[in-house]
Amino acid sequence: MTLSIACGISAYDTCFALSQRNNVPLLTQEQRLVNTLKNTAFEVQLFSDVVIPSVL
Repeated sequence: MTLSIACGISAYDTCFALSQRNNVPLLTQEQRLVNTLKNTAFEVQLFSDVVIPSVL
């Protein structure tokens, strides 16, 4: 939240900025955002598309 307050941006935008800085995809439930950024350098994935491996 410190980055959000310091930069005057939303918590969601802060998550996006941090995901890009740390080279990890942004997880979202917004299909429109995924579609919009599909052919760009930004990696955005739907939560429903993420596969969590079993620990068993």
